[in-house]
Amino acid sequence: MPYPTSGQELIFKRWLTKKGIPFLKEGCSLDTGGARKQYTPDFYLTDLNVFIEIKPRNASDEIIYIQKTVEINSPRMNNFSFFAVSFPSNAKCPEAFKAFTAETEWVHDAEKANTLFYKTLGLDSTPQPRQNTAPEPGRRIYKRPTPDELKELF
Repeated sequence: MPYPTSGQELIFKRWLTKKGIPFLKEGCSLDTGGARKQYTPDFYLTDLNVFIEIKPRNASDEIIYIQKTVEINSPRMNNFSFFAVSFPSNAKCPEAFKAFTAETEWVHDAEKANTLFYKTLGLDSTPQPRQNTAPEPGRRIYKRPTPDELKELF
């Protein structure tokens, strides 16, 4: 039985649908080799043999558990990839921050993982990193007046 869908998972589901990438929501489980018998990633991209887990970047304990599970399953599965992905609320595209493929093994560098994510999905390029240009709460951004504007004031 699928777990309740988080807001990030729902946004990612819409993004996959918009891109025309076929997927199963919690459609394939991995053996954990431990007390918890199975781990089910959030998405399985059927045509690409890719597992995706939607997590915030600060979920390090869960990512370590997932990493061990992926390593246990890698010898018995052919050419699969795994990505830990976040979908920040102000972003237009998802951002992978951890990746595993048979060729690269684990990629912990977020920028490299994100590039590999978009390449694996067959998308032309990775989106530009989002710019957080919002001012701090309660602060306004003022435009510095030009010398001509200053002359007019004084």
